Amino acid sequence: MRKIIILIIFIIFNSTNYSNLKAIENKILFKIDNQIITSVDIFHEAQYLKIINSEILNLEEEKIFEIAKNSLIKHRIKEIEVLKKYKNLNLENKFFDDAVLQYYSKLGIKNIEDLKKFLLSKNLSFNRIKYKIAIQSYWNNLIYSLYSDKVRINKNEIKKNIIENSNNKIRSYLLSELVFNIENKEDKNTKIKKINDSIKSVGFENTALIYSIAESSNKNGLIGWVSENSLNENIKEIIIKLKIKEYTEPIKIASGYLILKINDIKEDEVKIDVNKEIEKIVFEKTNEQLNNYSNIYYNKLKINTKIEKI
Repeated sequence: MRKIIILIIFIIFNSTNYSNLKAIENKILFKIDNQIITSVDIFHEAQYLKIINSEILNLEEEKIFEIAKNSLIKHRIKEIEVLKKYKNLNLENKFFDDAVLQYYSKLGIKNIEDLKKFLLSKNLSFNRIKYKIAIQSYWNNLIYSLYSDKVRINKNEIKKNIIENSNNKIRSYLLSELVFNIENKEDKNTKIKKINDSIKSVGFENTALIYSIAESSNKNGLIGWVSENSLNENIKEIIIKLKIKEYTEPIKIASGYLILKINDIKEDEVKIDVNKEIEKIVFEKTNEQLNNYSNIYYNKLKINTKIEKI
């Protein structure tokens, strides 16, 4: 039955005809505390993921189903926690409209009305996407309120490293990440082998889509350009030994395990403004630590959340 549901969703997922959406039996597939996930929810999530990441279409339908399912479960768990902490979500805040527009700006969409029409053509609601982004925004606020005082940044050490390595050249790496943890009853070596086999089969980016628990997973794990100075010393030692397109062995971090891939390397000849470089590195390291705390907090919630397959 599950494979039949996956097949139906996938067929309709590849169609933009709204009348076909009505043909889906809106069946409850999962229950998460007092929240449910239906076949139509998974269809919408697949549509959403398809737009922000076309690479997903290179995967088999069962993989797409799993990615959409896992993405929705993660959203629901965060939503439940956010609604406990924030009783009234201010969804009328223009910030969220602008955030949705910014999210789709790479498609050349310049205003809200055009975006609403575009989303409607893909069987998606503007308000649904806005709500999803709002939940993530409130989640980020929650993580900051819980863990900002635990962020540890040594500015003196950063300044010292910048000055010592100041040769008018800044090396940066275009990085992608895959963050995973070992679930209850899972064998570490088996999980790592499964991930490595997937990387060999469908590539690092699609494997990040399937297995990564990081927020970057929907972007194929892409982090972006990261300066060498902002890298953790242990990670830096590993990264500098790699060539473009190579990736690390799993690195143990507080929230699980991290695999990094180098997509590109560049060296920019610039006159370094030490104070600005410190600000930039502090910002990057703060985000890195908060993302780590976010994964830790989410993992705790997931362990204590009852997820029923209906």
